[in-house]
Amino acid sequence: MVLLSYNFKIEVRLLCIIFLCAIKWSFAQEINLGTTIKANFGVDADVQSGILTFSDSIAINTDDWFYDTSGNGVINVTKTSTKDSLRAGFNMIAEFRMSQSNNPLWLDAVYLRDYYSHNNEKDWTVFGGGDDKNYDDPNSWVIKKGSVPPKNDIIDVYGHLRQDSFSNLWLFGAVSTRTQNGDNYIDFEYFRKSITYSVSQGLNTTGLECGHTAYKFKLGSGEVDMDGDVILSVNYINGGTEADFRFYVWIDTDDLKGLATDTLSFTDKDFEAFNDLSGRPFDFGDGDKNYEFYPCNNDPDSQYGYARITLKEGLQNSIFAQDNTGSNISGPTWGTIGPNGIVNNDYEKLTFIEFAVNTTLLGLDGSELNDSCSAQLGTVLVKTRTSASFTSELKDLAGPFTLGALQPDTLEITCPTMIEVQCHDEIPDSNPSNVIIIDGGVGGQPNIQFVSDISDNKTCPETITRTYKATDDCGNIAYCSQTIIVNDTMNPNIVDVADYGLAVCNDEWPQYLTTTWSDNCSSGGNINSDSGVDDGNSIDGC
Repeated sequence: MVLLSYNFKIEVRLLCIIFLCAIKWSFAQEINLGTTIKANFGVDADVQSGILTFSDSIAINTDDWFYDTSGNGVINVTKTSTKDSLRAGFNMIAEFRMSQSNNPLWLDAVYLRDYYSHNNEKDWTVFGGGDDKNYDDPNSWVIKKGSVPPKNDIIDVYGHLRQDSFSNLWLFGAVSTRTQNGDNYIDFEYFRKSITYSVSQGLNTTGLECGHTAYKFKLGSGEVDMDGDVILSVNYINGGTEADFRFYVWIDTDDLKGLATDTLSFTDKDFEAFNDLSGRPFDFGDGDKNYEFYPCNNDPDSQYGYARITLKEGLQNSIFAQDNTGSNISGPTWGTIGPNGIVNNDYEKLTFIEFAVNTTLLGLDGSELNDSCSAQLGTVLVKTRTSASFTSELKDLAGPFTLGALQPDTLEITCPTMIEVQCHDEIPDSNPSNVIIIDGGVGGQPNIQFVSDISDNKTCPETITRTYKATDDCGNIAYCSQTIIVNDTMNPNIVDVADYGLAVCNDEWPQYLTTTWSDNCSSGGNINSDSGVDDGNSIDGC
């Protein structure tokens, strides 16, 4: 008898997941871009205090975004676990707030890391409507998960409010994109009322005037009676070596109608008449009697919309800016995201812009607002566009986040601890009730929502970050992340079969034998053996 040994082999492939220069600024006149210090804050296109990268001026004790050799860093960098996740390259939202709460001249500060897109990595907050515009009601914008061109991909956003010794309120801002790679167009939009975002509900604003808040002016003088929404628009042109900087304010044309002679319709003559009022905070138009007004949703019958403004004569020294045209600059200690979608220590040339605006001289400081959820500037969105046109298609979105909230921004949450499971079906469903509120923020119980599960797309194990978001009554937002490890460490099981013998000497052996298999992470089933191994003749010679 010939002896055959049959072998069974099974290969189960499982996903093991772990959740885890001189730049032109056109604003009625050209302003040369350069390094300066305002309210003891360096406007120098770097992020370290006590340093002015593109200037020989003395920088000792000047403040900036992060502490370095002297002075103060305005961003609190004590969130160790968040920094570790950013350093590891997780594609996630992260928000750090102001480092000092007892400094009477500091009002607020924020650092925001936005999602990025590169190859299989997707940005969870890109404009997806194909026709989303600056003048639209924000509630109509389509925000989705997707990809954007690298030059439109927002990575890091900075914001800071402080007063100088003359009680002027200064706004400092900065933003980086993944690459410069040619022309770029960035908007900083400030909503006076709360605006929130969730995956399930999209953007929601509390503005009552086509999703916005309109400026209100005192009759006769033109003084601001109530501040409205504002866009600061920066257009990089000529490969990013020149920039055009503009302001737009949301207005109600019915308030300006009749400033000229016709009380039934609104025309450019009403803009001209406003520009003659003694108490006006700014002038409408481009400074050369060309007026721009973009009605809400491009509806010519809408009374609301964005109008371009320029500085009044004598206020040109209210805007200052610099970018890193000269060289790469050091980023935060956890790095930034570079052109290849990986963590870089530096911001590459022409990817970082910083500016300062004297909001008091411009009448934009929000001092007229006094409700408990109002902000000195408001809730901020940072956006990129496809071209220099104010009406071009919007691409990427960072935010929303508050800046200058009158109530302290104290909302803080913590996610469940890391868990490890064997199989995918053991991954628990997202459950916002498992998120712990460390500090309750403003108002009642914060609303906690599941944001996303983002995988690192690796196998055995694969890493996914599960993120939750909390929003309080005033729109303050906090995020936390949980790590879940799915790692199948148990081998499949094959049921043994009894020894097989031929009933008739030298009869044909079966081609294979069949048995069953099972696995802790799979349904199992039948499995066939190989064709057997000749172990020689038996002693009876059969």
